[in-house]
Amino acid sequence: MAVILAACESSKVPKEFIQPDQMSDILYDMHLADGYISSVPGQDSARKVSAAWYNGIYKKYHVDSALYSISLDYYYKEPELLSGVYNKVSERLKKVKEVEDKAEEKRKKIREDKVKKLKQDSLDRVKKRLKPLKTDSAKKVRLR
Repeated sequence: MAVILAACESSKVPKEFIQPDQMSDILYDMHLADGYISSVPGQDSARKVSAAWYNGIYKKYHVDSALYSISLDYYYKEPELLSGVYNKVSERLKKVKEVEDKAEEKRKKIREDKVKKLKQDSLDRVKKRLKPLKTDSAKKVRLR
């Protein structure tokens, strides 16, 4: 049923516009780029970086900013199509977030394990240094 629905959606979009599957791929990349760009300090730097990212995305999908813009305008006028496109984008972003969350948990566990090991190593070194002192002190007490 989903295949039939997707086929119907694609046939609704005139050929002069970016088709739904490609549009969802482009929008996915655009949103990833926007996320990165928003972390760039300074408005001028962000503007320079954004132009390069967007041009790279256009080149990747063999479109230009004009085709992207008129296609996006078309989708705005067709909210059901736009909703379908964004559902795909949203699902992809959720999957990426899940993978990143798992990777972050793994990194956090590794960091915690390293801290535990460092603490234990430090404690072991202190114990090694104290052991001879305790032995020497005990000998001195016995000698008196």
